[in-house]
Amino acid sequence: RSNIISPLQWTSLSPPLTGMIGAMGTVLDWHKGKGHIRTHGEVWAAIGTEKLNKGTQVWVKARNGLVLEVDSRPPDGERK
Repeated sequence: RSNIISPLQWTSLSPPLTGMIGAMGTVLDWHKGKGHIRTHGEVWAAIGTEKLNKGTQVWVKARNGLVLEVDSRPPDGERK
C-alpha cells in the first residue's frame, strides 16, 4: 500500500483563487501601498492605492498571481 497522495486525492481547504475577488480581509501590516492581509484564514501579499492601517477591513478587487489588490471600500451593494 502506497502512502503517496495522487493529485486526485488531494484537496485544499482554501477557496479557489477565482473566488478571492470580493472577499473581505484584514490588514496585518501596510507601508507605501503594499503589505499583507489575512483572508480565508491565510496571509496574502497585497497592494492598494490607499493608506491603510493594521486592523482595517479591506475587500479584494483583483488578483495578480499571488498578490491581491485591495480597497477599503466594500463592493457595490455590500455594507461595511
